[in-house]
Amino acid sequence: MLALAQTVSELPQGLHNQQTQLAAIAEQFEAANARVAQWDDTVSELPNFIETQRETIGVVREQFSAAAKTQKFATESMDRFRETVATLSQSSTASVDTLKQFQAAAADRDERLVGLISDQNKKFSILFGVAIAIASCLSIATLVVLFTR
Repeated sequence: MLALAQTVSELPQGLHNQQTQLAAIAEQFEAANARVAQWDDTVSELPNFIETQRETIGVVREQFSAAAKTQKFATESMDRFRETVATLSQSSTASVDTLKQFQAAAADRDERLVGLISDQNKKFSILFGVAIAIASCLSIATLVVLFTR
């Protein structure tokens, strides 16, 4: 009987402990709900960000296309220029020294232009790679968010 009385006297303390633990659990649920709401806000912004990235990639694609056209045009122009210089040097032996100077200048310009175009292509490639990496990261983040729901 004494043990029963002691157990009954400990019930209020046990109930108080349970109440404290339930309050802590409720706080954890509220914090979890706040994090879920924050994730929802972040996820809701992803479509706009992805669309912006898609547009950026489109612009980069257009720039690559324009750079390729410019490079092709420059290459064709340089090829025609070299042909013209060769024709002039064959037709006029009196101006051989002058034509050699033109050829040297053209070769120098070719090297600089090819170097410039090469540098531009490298920069565009890096930009394109970064855009693809960002798009990939966003895709992975989207998948992670979708699979965690």
